[in-house]
Amino acid sequence: MRTLSASVLSTSIFALGALAGQRLTGPYTHENLSVYLVHGDGAKPGAKKYLPLEQAIEKKAVVVHETGNVNQLSIENVSADTDVFVQSGDIVKGGQQDRALVTDLILPPKSGKIPISAFCVEEGRWSKRGNEAVQNFNASANQVTTKELKLAVKGKDQSKVWAEVAKARAGLGVAAGAATGTSMQLALEDGRVTKSLVGYRKALSALPRRHPDAIGFAYAVNGEINSADVYATPELFAAMWPKLLESSAAEAVAKSAVKDKKPAPAARAIDTFLNAPVAAAESKATHPNKRTKVATKEDGKILLTEAEDAGHGAVVHRSYVAK
Repeated sequence: MRTLSASVLSTSIFALGALAGQRLTGPYTHENLSVYLVHGDGAKPGAKKYLPLEQAIEKKAVVVHETGNVNQLSIENVSADTDVFVQSGDIVKGGQQDRALVTDLILPPKSGKIPISAFCVEEGRWSKRGNEAVQNFNASANQVTTKELKLAVKGKDQSKVWAEVAKARAGLGVAAGAATGTSMQLALEDGRVTKSLVGYRKALSALPRRHPDAIGFAYAVNGEINSADVYATPELFAAMWPKLLESSAAEAVAKSAVKDKKPAPAARAIDTFLNAPVAAAESKATHPNKRTKVATKEDGKILLTEAEDAGHGAVVHRSYVAK
């Protein structure tokens, strides 16, 4: 498929039906990955700022603790003045085995240890790896890849998570010639896999910088609408973008062997995808901690998860996954 630079693509501008004040541009396409940006009106006065988990771990503002329980970790914001945003599907590396975190979570400063559900994305290991700490996790540079794996994590099914990790690893191995082992994280770090992502990064990494009002994105792989993430502010989206792009590009690489590729969807199809579940009745709501309310809505074909900062009454993140 012909490679196009995002900087020279013609884009359509399309007002989103039910999401007031937002509009859509795209597609920005590289190979079999098509990205559509969701634009907002910018951050509202007084809007909260959130530090994503990846940067929070790097700054030592957050510690993710091993508990000895495969499906539960504890997480602690040790900073004095920084709110931290954790996204469902964030992979934490280290501990007894790499895990994917199940839920969105807003961590206030000095939060103390808060339990968080997790799934193993590294079947087989239950011991120290190399020089990594075994009692905590040293990085969160990646998210789970493929919509099937995202749904398995959100569906809280460990056996399904393992099955989808195996499929994703196999897809990356076939596409990039990589021996991916048992760890989803190590597969994403494999040099042959990262080399296969270079073109996607070059074409698409600058999108938030070129469109500073962008608050999220939707994407299609092989012409099929896949997923979307929309945030409260352009700043949070821009901070999350490197990890989001890496995950989306890895999925595109893993599925690049598909022969029956379709053209990039029209903007109207993306609009329908983003709006279809909005009017659906709320099926359930959970409160992972006092600051976070997570509501789930479905229309049968799309799973929408909304994470609200309960302390400020604002939706911080909307996640859409095609079922």
